Amino acid sequence: LTVLLLISPIVYPLQVVPEAFQAWFAWNPLAYLVAGYRAALLDGQFLWQAFTGLLVLASGLLGAALWLFQRLLLRARYVL
Repeated sequence: LTVLLLISPIVYPLQVVPEAFQAWFAWNPLAYLVAGYRAALLDGQFLWQAFTGLLVLASGLLGAALWLFQRLLLRARYVL
């Protein structure tokens, strides 16, 4: 998590990153979050695509975590 935060474009815009490394930034979910905040605070515009993508990702992860929790809860009762 620390590495993802360190390579996120917080103090610099994503356009400053060389073309060779921009593909790596596409895999960093924090880069989209930071870019959305930068656009909202500095440019006064809201990035709907980044927000929607992060919302879908977070919803999917929440659903997977709840499913896994319910599945493992039966085993945890025997251990506890």
